[in-house]
Amino acid sequence: GALTGALATEGLSVAAALHTVAEIRPLGVFSVEASESTQVQGAFNTITLKMLFTATVPVGSRLFVSDIPPNQSPSDTLFLSGSGKSHFSYSTDVLLPGSAFWYESGRTVLMTVVREIPPTQITIQFVLRNNAQAQTYPPLTVYVLDGVIVHGPSSPVVPTFNARTGVVFEHALLVEGTRSVGAVNPISAVFRANGPMPAGTVLHIAGLLGSETNSSAELELFGQQAATFGGRGVWDAAAGTLRLTVSGGSKIT
Repeated sequence: GALTGALATEGLSVAAALHTVAEIRPLGVFSVEASESTQVQGAFNTITLKMLFTATVPVGSRLFVSDIPPNQSPSDTLFLSGSGKSHFSYSTDVLLPGSAFWYESGRTVLMTVVREIPPTQITIQFVLRNNAQAQTYPPLTVYVLDGVIVHGPSSPVVPTFNARTGVVFEHALLVEGTRSVGAVNPISAVFRANGPMPAGTVLHIAGLLGSETNSSAELELFGQQAATFGGRGVWDAAAGTLRLTVSGGSKIT
């Protein structure tokens, strides 16, 4: 049936209405393919929506991307990318083509059509930061509000924002400077992680056996990233392990 009342207002009241009106049904006027760039916890995640419209979407219509799971991005304007970005603005009062607005409390990205969309396929992308904890959520909800008529996709949108992967090292290399007995041996460590490591993250470099350096000594670090770990590492000779802690105010991305 026709939807009136709250649907005429801006913002979260519209998003809320989408979930409370029982008459909403997919009308098959467009299809949506959704994908994400990463499932790493705490990483910045690029969400891609590929939408195929079979009817013209007029200026003033609103596109809602709802049921977005809790994440680390506060409410703010989002800048879109992709072939369809110029069709949308976060507001009709202040035109900013290529933008949308993320409502954290309503878990909804809202954008208004400011340039008519013909029957065609367009792609838009926006970035939100994944939750720091592992999570698995159901599919996003995508609707177009055209006046008082809600159009849904012809088939369900695939699940996204499933931050299921912890931070692991994709590349790690240790190189020693000398093998001479009794010599001071400079060790170089090169590593790359698959996601961010915030302040307080502890790294262990293990397998450094056979050293005569005393246990529990603080070893001075050198190199471009030494300050990231406070310039010091804690050495445990018995375990052959150097413990590094990402210092306050730093973050490895």
